[in-house]
Amino acid sequence: IPPTANLHDPEPECDLDYVPITAREARLDRVLSVGSGFGGFQSAMVLTRPERNTA
Repeated sequence: IPPTANLHDPEPECDLDYVPITAREARLDRVLSVGSGFGGFQSAMVLTRPERNTA
């Protein structure tokens, strides 16, 4: 999981699972990628790990 950009001093009252400074290794089943561009262009993509069939 990449670190949260520009997070140097998280607020103690805000109880979120931040990833400050360095990346964190994790096995994820789903991820969300959001992007924006010039002219109001917006996009979102959800990637899901395929299920393993044990036939």
